Amino acid sequence: VQCVADVYWGKNSSVTTKLEMFYLPDKYYGIGNQDKNKALAEFDFHRYLLTSDLEIGISDKIWRAGLSLDVSYHDFSSFQGDSLVALPEIQQSERWSNGIGVVLALDSRNDVLNPTKGWYLKIKTMGYLKVLGSNDDFASVTLDGRYYASLTDNIILANQIYWSGIWGEAPFHKLSTCGGTRLGRTIPHPHKYIDNFAWLVQSEVRFPIYWRIGATSFVAAGNVSHELIEKAFDKTHFMVGAGLRFKVFPQQGLNIRLDAGLDSRGEHAFYLNIREAF
Repeated sequence: VQCVADVYWGKNSSVTTKLEMFYLPDKYYGIGNQDKNKALAEFDFHRYLLTSDLEIGISDKIWRAGLSLDVSYHDFSSFQGDSLVALPEIQQSERWSNGIGVVLALDSRNDVLNPTKGWYLKIKTMGYLKVLGSNDDFASVTLDGRYYASLTDNIILANQIYWSGIWGEAPFHKLSTCGGTRLGRTIPHPHKYIDNFAWLVQSEVRFPIYWRIGATSFVAAGNVSHELIEKAFDKTHFMVGAGLRFKVFPQQGLNIRLDAGLDSRGEHAFYLNIREAF
């Protein structure tokens, strides 16, 4: 179960809150950017998570600053696998990861759900501390930059650059990634390629087809690495894909999306979700 709420008020203030309760079978592929043909282990994954970003407008219509909260509990059971490395790494990632941080955002988009022009830039710094009940001390920084432009009245070009960094002994499910339903969309498991640092650039063209049905085509490149610079571009994932869109409400930009993608290592994935990837 996942619930996400975005609330906007005043000239430029917002709060985004996500609540998750998961109990699902999952897989562990290990840490790093090496080719991964199969999972090292399989297990049942329990997650209870609450995140919230409170951003207050500090200038008319553009700048926001605020606080971020992340409270999450992870547990794993019914472990299956023959890797002597996988089991300790999974067991060390159990229990609490609680953090607080600061957020700075610039937002000149003309629409939150389906922008056709404008910029978006968000920088978030988090500290996960034992004094907050976290089982590990570590820090994270994420940068999310986007630009939207109208090529014609109906054709939109959307671009994103994303970067994530982790310092300290973080559990594997908090490490940086370049896969999943929003990042790249060609890697079938969001934690198949994880490490301390990750980057991704992606661009897509969005266009209508008929009635409420639309489509998109996208290209992307991304990678993960253990060091900030060293091997950051080694064996980079190059990705290409396309998708269909169905507009839920005639006058609003909330879409149901179906995406399919393929990357340079032969990875492929299908994703069905609500709202655009970025």
